[in-house]
Amino acid sequence: MAERLMMRWGVGGALGPDDVVAAADRLWAYCSKTWPGAPIVREWPVVGRVGLQRVQGRIDLLIETKQGLVIIDHKTYPGRPDTWEERVVGYGPQLDLYGRLCASATGKPIAGLFVHLPVVGAILRIEPVATDTPPGRTASQTG
Repeated sequence: MAERLMMRWGVGGALGPDDVVAAADRLWAYCSKTWPGAPIVREWPVVGRVGLQRVQGRIDLLIETKQGLVIIDHKTYPGRPDTWEERVVGYGPQLDLYGRLCASATGKPIAGLFVHLPVVGAILRIEPVATDTPPGRTASQTG
């Protein structure tokens, strides 16, 4: 199944099927441990406006926790650990917009924005560092 999915998404040969399954197993174990029993929705479409900006995309994983919604975005960056934070911070605006749309649509707070780096086996949380619009972001490794 992993091989078929990789071919369908046009990334066949990028990783071995066993590596893909191992990455998925690590992710599900992390989610189960961090948010036990929380409902998880995959590939959730988001469309809307934040201010004057039109937003359209898909949330890779949307998790509904008691504290609020958690958004996880998969990125295939294979870089060294000392480059992760700089790279992941660049995804902050995308996740922030997704979070704003979800919060507006549901009335639920955003409990966390995360970037999953399956190739290197890491999950990094993107944290706000300012309250202005759009907020600045920083990343911290969580898994």
